[in-house]
Amino acid sequence: MSMKKSLKLGLAALVVVVAALVFMPVQTEAQDVDHVFFFIGDGLGNAQATLTEYYLQDKYDDPGYELNMHRLDEMAVTTTYGADKVVPGSAQTATALASGHNTNFGYVGVTTDHEPVTTIMDRARENDWGTGLVTTTRVTHATPAAFASHVPDRGMENEIIEHYLEKEVDVIAGGGYRHLYPADHPASTRNDDRNFFEEFAEAGYNVFEAPQVDEFRDFEPEGREKILAGFHPTHMSYEIDRDPAEEPSLAEMTEVSLNTLEEYGQFMMMIEGGRIDHAAHNNDPGGMIYDTIAFDEAIGVALDFYEENPDNTLIIVAGDHETGGLGLNSCEGMEYGYYLDFEPIIAQDASIEEGIEFENAEQWYQDIADKFGLDELSSSEQAWMEHGVAIEEEYGHEADIARPGRIGGVYDGGQDYDVPYDEEAVDQELAAHWPQAPWISPAQSTLAHIVSRRAKIGWNTSSHTGSAIQLTAHGAGASHYEGRLDNTDVARITAAILDFELDPEVGAAELD
Repeated sequence: MSMKKSLKLGLAALVVVVAALVFMPVQTEAQDVDHVFFFIGDGLGNAQATLTEYYLQDKYDDPGYELNMHRLDEMAVTTTYGADKVVPGSAQTATALASGHNTNFGYVGVTTDHEPVTTIMDRARENDWGTGLVTTTRVTHATPAAFASHVPDRGMENEIIEHYLEKEVDVIAGGGYRHLYPADHPASTRNDDRNFFEEFAEAGYNVFEAPQVDEFRDFEPEGREKILAGFHPTHMSYEIDRDPAEEPSLAEMTEVSLNTLEEYGQFMMMIEGGRIDHAAHNNDPGGMIYDTIAFDEAIGVALDFYEENPDNTLIIVAGDHETGGLGLNSCEGMEYGYYLDFEPIIAQDASIEEGIEFENAEQWYQDIADKFGLDELSSSEQAWMEHGVAIEEEYGHEADIARPGRIGGVYDGGQDYDVPYDEEAVDQELAAHWPQAPWISPAQSTLAHIVSRRAKIGWNTSSHTGSAIQLTAHGAGASHYEGRLDNTDVARITAAILDFELDPEVGAAELD
């Protein structure tokens, strides 16, 4: 049966450069809200959510299927630019969403002058609310860190975990235990002898270390309890690769955290679908879709809670920025027509980055057949793949598909952009100039683009874009998130709804 979905409108990713924007004051009034779920899909733009919904409609043969995030009552559009960049990073966008401050690239919870900011979670904690940070990334990664830490460099993750302990964030769950163990632990990236699992336990936390997954799932709080849970040395696995015996899902972490924080009466949780961004960096359609589904299932946990507590529960679902410049129809030209083909994605059984790894050519071709259904390649695909494999064999995993002599990328210091493109590949029109994230290999990058091209999906970058993105909201106070908003307005509106005061220079949204 054909798995192609006709589209009435051609969709493409749009990067909007905004020189100046003027926003009207937002009028709100305080609400009786006791429970706040703040969901952030890292890298989640409109195209990512739409593609995921279309994929599920096709998979289930249900054209009316809606994601939970699209079932929420209110919708707005938010900008994403930072103080110093039109195309932002996650640290500065999360800081804007958490505090109302527009700051610089890489800054976490600080102003452009490195002054600590006040976040909505800071105010929640000061008002004796329960607070929680749940993520599929490292718990010390940029997005959760912006709600409860203050550092001028997002890479200061060893310091970020110290801030969580000092601020007594009540529930912390995700990956990244390499920043929690002392230097003598084989997975540690610390340079001291501090063991934060032990320090949090001494502070009264229930501590769950890998592989205590079942113990975490079965946890039943008795009164106001605290949790620190770390299930992976770095980011948790992509959802498409996740082993349930070793790692809980984002929905499961959300549910355990909710059960714990509910004992506080009032609570605020930030829940991040962080690996949506990573898969989009990799131009990995299946990886991105599966992590978006996992994120949406976590939203379903909050909606179930809302159904029982509709009068005092607020659900916010935001992206921080768009990643990949995703277009829902390949940019190859008119010959493909106006449709998407989900069969190549349905055949995908592993992530591009972590689910398959190049060892040798024979193994590679067998794995792409077994895990991606690519047992037969077209002549063009075969040429592209041979090119990627040849580069990997000669230069190694860290080589760039279009600049084979350039090892590494901006994330690990390899910023030598003087190395030219592979002119032979360009001359032969092997399309070896497609974007490649610096942490995947030439063979992996080639695989990502063969799958994407077969699905008629286009990517214009392996980085972030500056597109405005959607925000949805539901429940008490949700009607105040409307129209076109600056991302800093989200924090101001939330603070006003909760009757919290942010920093004087930020203020709250004006009250009626």
